[in-house]
Amino acid sequence: MNEKKNMMGTSMIKVLANKATVYEEKAPYSNTIKLVMVSGLFLLAVLYFIAVFRKPEQAEFALLLAVSISALVMWSFFNIKFRITTDGVEAAMPPFIYRILKISLKN
Repeated sequence: MNEKKNMMGTSMIKVLANKATVYEEKAPYSNTIKLVMVSGLFLLAVLYFIAVFRKPEQAEFALLLAVSISALVMWSFFNIKFRITTDGVEAAMPPFIYRILKISLKN
């Protein structure tokens, strides 16, 4: 795998199979957004532990599901990457990848 790094440490060239990544960068986030996301997950986790000790079966399952979904969304949100490849542009938010393919117009 051929890889070069720029001053910010992001990959400039990464050769993968048949397409080459020309530039890749993780999405920047402010500390406020990080605090809001982590606080929401923390609040759901606290509510889950309160429900566990009080023993309401339905609330326990619902909160566990909410904590799990929230953790999955946070993991995806904080791992967004943008890539410019030889084929076009990609926005990758695990487990999804959105591609805009380069179209060459010939006269």
